[in-house]
Amino acid sequence: MKKILISFWFITLLAGCTYDSEEALYGTCDTLNVTYSTVRPIFEANCISCHNQSVNNKGIILDTYNDAVEAAETERLRKAINHLPGVTPMPYLMDKLPACPVLKVTVWIDNGTPQ
Repeated sequence: MKKILISFWFITLLAGCTYDSEEALYGTCDTLNVTYSTVRPIFEANCISCHNQSVNNKGIILDTYNDAVEAAETERLRKAINHLPGVTPMPYLMDKLPACPVLKVTVWIDNGTPQ
């Protein structure tokens, strides 16, 4: 009986830790005043290991503001993170990033890549 109660409690605990969306887990995706300072942590966590001054796959460099702007201006950055045709989807051989980081980078590009 004790094993059944522990199993029931554990299943209930796991069920209580689910979220229907990223927004439910982290809150709303704040896209007001998106700057390079906002998107740089996204690049650091997902991109810069392959797109930096030393390793610049496909000529895309994201570890400095000026280089990230250059990548944004070619539209390759937007297409890659949105998994659009014509470019290699990024991150390479991985699932698309969650909606909020993709939206933040897209808003940064749409707003003229503010520093």
